Amino acid sequence: MVTYRLYHNKPLLMYISDKSNYNKNVEIIENKLTTSIPKVNELFKQYDFIQLLYEFKKYANNVEKDFKEYIKTNEIWNRLKK
Repeated sequence: MVTYRLYHNKPLLMYISDKSNYNKNVEIIENKLTTSIPKVNELFKQYDFIQLLYEFKKYANNVEKDFKEYIKTNEIWNRLKK
C-alpha cells in the first residue's frame, strides 16, 4: 500500500522499508501530487503548493546519498553505544 510521505526523511523511510518498489512508489506519489496540487492551489489561491512536489522530488532523487549517510550514522552510533 502506498501512502503519502512528504516529509524530508520519508523518501528515505520508503527506500529502507521497500527498496524493491521504491521507484514505482515514488512515481505513483509524484503522479498523485501532480494531479492534486493544481486542485489544492485553486482552493487556496494565496499559496503555491507546487513546492511540495519540488521538495518531494529533491529528496526522492537524493535517497541513495541519504541512505549512505544513514548507514554511516548508525555505524557511528553503534560504536558509541559500546
